[in-house]
Amino acid sequence: MSIKAFYFNIRDLFFVIQYNEGVAYTKNCSYIYAIIRYTMKVKTAYFLRIAFIFLIGCQVAQAQDEEKSLSKVDADVAKVKLNLTYEYQFMNKDSSEGIEKSFKNGKPHTEIYFKDRGQFQYVKVFNPKTGNLLKADTILNFKKRVGSSITYFPSGKIKEIEHRDTSGQVDGYRGFFENGSKRISIGYKDGKRNGIFTEYNANGTLKETGPYVNDQREGTFKFYDVRGALLATKKFKQGKIAK
Repeated sequence: MSIKAFYFNIRDLFFVIQYNEGVAYTKNCSYIYAIIRYTMKVKTAYFLRIAFIFLIGCQVAQAQDEEKSLSKVDADVAKVKLNLTYEYQFMNKDSSEGIEKSFKNGKPHTEIYFKDRGQFQYVKVFNPKTGNLLKADTILNFKKRVGSSITYFPSGKIKEIEHRDTSGQVDGYRGFFENGSKRISIGYKDGKRNGIFTEYNANGTLKETGPYVNDQREGTFKFYDVRGALLATKKFKQGKIAK
């Protein structure tokens, strides 16, 4: 074996270690690897000695990583550590449409209906302890949320509904108390709060109402107590109380 061939074998070993053992391990080896490259240029006679140091150094670094439990693992090992298992149900021959389900410790974790090879996805996320639905989203092109994005209380009751138009911008929002009564409603335009903002008390009485323009309070706002009696009226301009 030539010195050059041996060098490339050592280089390949370095990258195998980098992939399997993680960043914390390879940082300790990279300096020694740099020495090897330098030694080849300066004095080949020392190469095998430095290579031996390289291997010893990596073994020491590996022991340090195992002790600190900092080494990375690949995706499959990560799934095992999270106790995640997966089920797939395909609805056509080319597997471009179907349902992916994941389970954590035997309980539902996520459920994704997909078609067009994932270009369209309807995603549900569940509470792994109770099995209740936590959130539901519609996703296009793997990144753009459209339609209603719904968040749930741990009890399974709806907490928030955020609606997005076909461009992915928010065009409406509603919030709820756990008993199902309204908490907040606000209109949106171009992804910003534009329209009448209304907030309610837990007993259903009006708490606050007024207009928003481009994410800022603009105009007259009215504030109420828990009985629904008017407490104050204030005028705003560009998000600040007008004098």
